[in-house]
Amino acid sequence: MAWTEEPTPATRASVETRPRLLVVGPLPPPPGGGETVTKVLIESSLKEKYELRHFDTSRRVSKETMGHWTLANARWALRYYSQFRRVVREFRPDIVHLPIASNKPATIRDALFSATAARYGAKIVMHNHSGHFAERWEQAGKLWRSFVRKHLSRASAMVCLTPFWKEFFDGLHIGFLTEVIYNPVNRAICEPKGLPELKHVGDRIGGEFPRVSFTLVGGRIGDRNRFKSLCSAEAFAAACDRLYQRVLAGGRG
Repeated sequence: MAWTEEPTPATRASVETRPRLLVVGPLPPPPGGGETVTKVLIESSLKEKYELRHFDTSRRVSKETMGHWTLANARWALRYYSQFRRVVREFRPDIVHLPIASNKPATIRDALFSATAARYGAKIVMHNHSGHFAERWEQAGKLWRSFVRKHLSRASAMVCLTPFWKEFFDGLHIGFLTEVIYNPVNRAICEPKGLPELKHVGDRIGGEFPRVSFTLVGGRIGDRNRFKSLCSAEAFAAACDRLYQRVLAGGRG
């Protein structure tokens, strides 16, 4: 479990006047959209506006084993839940930035996180990285949908990567704020000599700054240095900050 450094006595007074933000998520390696977003947030200027802590959910195992019902996954989930409950109880965050998954094992883990955060009075900003959420929702039975709705209902806001996901989550009529926070990509970088796999995105969307999801940039490319040249990490963090401020002010859809 990773933490940012504790404030020194000289800065503690100013730190205590800032809202407390707990960012949940894994860090690379392996590279991925969720891992990259987490790293961007905890290294951004948000740490100057918030008393920021990071709860690390990294697992140094093959992604092929994630999302499956295994004894090892169950042990990891219970371990994380125990640690998360202790961290929330001690840190008492005002906001928890929580990425959500769509597979059942990870959703149960995330629901334990959201229930704990809500119990201690934190506002929850969920962040959907799953490209399969809608598909799995449509395939789910009534009981599982009810469980997921209860989990999602604890959120004050949902970060969506594209308008499709905003429309999807708005359509669930749960009542949280939904915010599309894009990943801005410079069209000039999407040339054959640079990243040919992105050129068709620029051609299709058009404009100087075509915008694609973190899943594409963080997941398919997954290289930190290249990622920094592709998108504005501070712009992403600033957009999250604006959403946090709305949440702290009591906004809910």
